[in-house]
Amino acid sequence: MFSILRNRFGIPGVVAVMALVFAMLGGAYAASGGLTGKQKKEVKTIAKSFQGTGPEGKQGPQGQAGAKGDTGAKGDTGTAGKSVETGNATVGECPDGGATVQVAGEAATKKKICNGEDGSPWTAGGTLPPGETETGAWGGIVENEFEAMFAPVSFSIPLASPITNANTKTIKKGDSIPPECDDGEGEAPSAVNPEADPGRFCVFQAPSGVSPTPEFLTVTNPGGTGQGAAKTGAIIIPSGVSIALGSEVYGTFAVTACGTGFPCP
Repeated sequence: MFSILRNRFGIPGVVAVMALVFAMLGGAYAASGGLTGKQKKEVKTIAKSFQGTGPEGKQGPQGQAGAKGDTGAKGDTGTAGKSVETGNATVGECPDGGATVQVAGEAATKKKICNGEDGSPWTAGGTLPPGETETGAWGGIVENEFEAMFAPVSFSIPLASPITNANTKTIKKGDSIPPECDDGEGEAPSAVNPEADPGRFCVFQAPSGVSPTPEFLTVTNPGGTGQGAAKTGAIIIPSGVSIALGSEVYGTFAVTACGTGFPCP
């Protein structure tokens, strides 16, 4: 019987006929209890295995947006934060001074912030540190015959204190170098390489054939406090009968600061 139906209607047709028969007999099956659950599953499985495949349908229009959901419950209150504590660093923590920071009550989080080293050459507005030397040049031309010439010099970095006349040394052309004007580091001091011990101001005349050798080479404090050097500089005065009109006198100088670690004379 099934073969005849299959040959006449094909598999899809047989399935359709079977569905029609079940539909017509639905009342009788319902009265007698109908198909069992297992039988229903078997019929669906058979129907799916013979169903046709057609082109995929077009996508339907997007549905309307759903209603806004209810507001969620308020979350738990977070843990209160901790403040930052600051303090002064000890000498062991920062030899040049500094500060410390840490989370309040948590010593393990302590961090030190040390002061930086002095800049190079030094911080603006400071003074020449003990043991450091600065050098420069001086010179001029005599404009009035047989009169002294004035050659002012300035220290680019001021000294912490003036240098007295006793600690000021002048070296004229041909003079031997006094020990106060030799820093002892091996290089011979001269007008080309001026040197000075801590707390000393040494003035060198250049060994040029153009400049005469003055009888006197005096250093005066420009602040009007006698001979020697002020904190900011000095005035060098070559004088004597050899200083004639048009004479050129020039040279170099060195000044070294004294203080902690470098005793002043």
